[in-house]
Amino acid sequence: MRSAILDAIGHIYNKVLLRTVGSDQPRNPSDAPVSYPFLWNIHQHDKVQWNGMVPNAVIGGGFDIGALGRNVGEVTGVFADLTLLSFGPAIDGYPTSALMKNLITLETQVASLKPPAWPNAFPPIDAAKWEAGKALFNNGANACAKCHAVLPRDDLTTPIIASMAPLSGADPIGTDPWMACNAYTYQANSGRLKHTPRRFFIVIGGMPYGETGMVSDMLGTAVIGSIYYRKDELLHVVGTDLKGKLASAKLFDRRQDLSLADSNIVESLQLMATAPQLSDKDSRLQRCMSETNSILAYKGRPLTGVWATPPYLHNGSVPTLYDLLLPPSQRPASFGVGAREFDPLKVGFVTDARPENAFVFNTRDALGRQIAGNSNAGHDYANARFTDDERWALVEYMKAIGATRVGGKVVQ
Repeated sequence: MRSAILDAIGHIYNKVLLRTVGSDQPRNPSDAPVSYPFLWNIHQHDKVQWNGMVPNAVIGGGFDIGALGRNVGEVTGVFADLTLLSFGPAIDGYPTSALMKNLITLETQVASLKPPAWPNAFPPIDAAKWEAGKALFNNGANACAKCHAVLPRDDLTTPIIASMAPLSGADPIGTDPWMACNAYTYQANSGRLKHTPRRFFIVIGGMPYGETGMVSDMLGTAVIGSIYYRKDELLHVVGTDLKGKLASAKLFDRRQDLSLADSNIVESLQLMATAPQLSDKDSRLQRCMSETNSILAYKGRPLTGVWATPPYLHNGSVPTLYDLLLPPSQRPASFGVGAREFDPLKVGFVTDARPENAFVFNTRDALGRQIAGNSNAGHDYANARFTDDERWALVEYMKAIGATRVGGKVVQ
């Protein structure tokens, strides 16, 4: 039930950079922590990750090639061995220990998960408060349901279209920007990927890498090249009904690209593809707050089962649901992390000083300055307008979103 917090995307990016064997690679700091998103209903989403950077993509027969790519990228960041090869030797893909069959099996199992019900061991849900919270959640100009669709616990089929809240613009989300900003702006030396088409295939990615490239592209290239390396295993797993579709798309016909390796076209495309050198962190933030891109945003998703996923916001900077409903200036600036005791009133883990809470999550440093990546600001849709009774009613509803009221009971 505890959400781990670390810079997951940054760790995956750095693993890919390590495998490029490029000289003088940047050492990207772990300064954008994320709280692991909950996994139930994930197969129903059109895109995943906090900033929606990875699509689910179901092809004929119900096979989700997007989910496989996501899982290959994630396992590469933590456990899988990966060898990136230069353009010519990579004709058969990138040797990887990621096993397609196992990842598909795990994803299939995850698709059967249901959001957890409010436990009977906790105080029962107050039906009247729950009803009042339901009205607040669903109605009004700033209703939570604008971004967080209501999904019953048993619904494992309804497609979920991401509601993306941008970092900037007319209605910015205001939360810590660094997970989305790093994912958008990090670039590095291409190393062994030089001359390799972006996303591994000319037909998918277009121009080859020059001396540098965006790390998000390099991750995509590594993932597709890894899947390509395991193509025989993949085709065996997905069955004959999909083989024709994959073959007709020439997804596994890479030899069409190799003629470019000895062509002058490579050098001209290389120059076109070379991105300008990024400057310091402030300059990257300025880009993220002024440019428009679909991944410069954070995703709103159904909150069924959210009670079991503290701490809150994408970076785990708010300890309880009650605290999240406060104006940002009134949220805890620091709190203890580590205890397994649950607070069923505010809905989160207990955060007071005790031996189990050996780590303290700080949003500001000793001088009162905001710590990049740890901001607990934003997600403030006129929170100050709520009375305290309304906050408690919303908390009560979020214990059992999508449930029904039967008499004096809330049935999940």
